[in-house]
Amino acid sequence: MEVRILHISDVHCADHMLEPLLRGEEYDVLVVSGDLECTSTARLLATTSRAPVLAVTGNLDTWRVRDELERLGMLLDGRTARLLGYVFAGVGGLETEEDLDNVDRTLFHILVSHHPPMGILDKGYYGRGGLARIRRLIEEKKPLLHMFGHIHEARGVEEQGNTVFVNPGPLRDGYYAVVRVTDKGVGAKLKHIYSF
Repeated sequence: MEVRILHISDVHCADHMLEPLLRGEEYDVLVVSGDLECTSTARLLATTSRAPVLAVTGNLDTWRVRDELERLGMLLDGRTARLLGYVFAGVGGLETEEDLDNVDRTLFHILVSHHPPMGILDKGYYGRGGLARIRRLIEEKKPLLHMFGHIHEARGVEEQGNTVFVNPGPLRDGYYAVVRVTDKGVGAKLKHIYSF
């Protein structure tokens, strides 16, 4: 069975990017890696997406954004969700250490976080911004896929060991990714909203 994931991150209140994207792509689940920044973004995701939405908070999100994601049933911070045969785990940007404590006790196939792991797609203008503890979690759990954002300049797809890493880049600038997960592996394609 193939699962097609539409992966976005770092929306930064650019709600005008969402509707054409969500109507223009085919997907089975929408994954959001944080930094929505506006509660209107969470509401728009809930009303526009044709598929389930799983979202983690980012370091620039407020507790109001987190509460709105919770109210809408999309919040994945510090939790797991079984969807389409896979277990997704989430590590948000507001209570990262607590979220890591929670997901460290579980088994999962796919990790969604705001921050990247240290040393993988984490090089920004001011140096590396990945977290060592997320890297250790990946090395221990060996998920199929890790989706994240945060470092806008580190957009890319990388494979190490059993895990494919995807940073789609900021949706604010039109960037996103489409990820296909099958029993044969994971494939990811970076895209731009104006390339439909």
